[in-house]
Amino acid sequence: MNRRARADIEQFRDQILAELRDAPRPLSTRELADRLLGPSNHHICLPPGVGAAIGDRVKGQTIVECHGIDLFGNVVYVVAAPAPCAGIYPHLRALEALGTIIRLDSEQGDRTAYWAFLGNIGEDDERQSAQLEALWELPAVERLPRYERH
Repeated sequence: MNRRARADIEQFRDQILAELRDAPRPLSTRELADRLLGPSNHHICLPPGVGAAIGDRVKGQTIVECHGIDLFGNVVYVVAAPAPCAGIYPHLRALEALGTIIRLDSEQGDRTAYWAFLGNIGEDDERQSAQLEALWELPAVERLPRYERH
């Protein structure tokens, strides 16, 4: 991987961390994808009798604008599909492996994953422990003193 690609990845991961750090609650993968990747626009053709208008939803996509009529008499629309979660999920897993974010599974039994900011590597361990305890509402664990050599 070249330096430019690596820099782009690090910049994108910094954006993820900023979103999670500033969020008042854990965010789902879908919410992060929508905020950071935005919708993907593409064209679809519909028969003229459908009568779709800007803002209508067709096949899970929102019509953004009308481009006119193609050679076959179909109406050409620009639609916005939701951002794919696959574009952000590997970055979330990498940040989780580094220990800067944590994954929280949904309590509703679905496959939704929520993500919360923990902090930067090497920062105060007690602060990170307090954040984890607050997330899970666990009682604090006493730290044992280190043994010293005499």
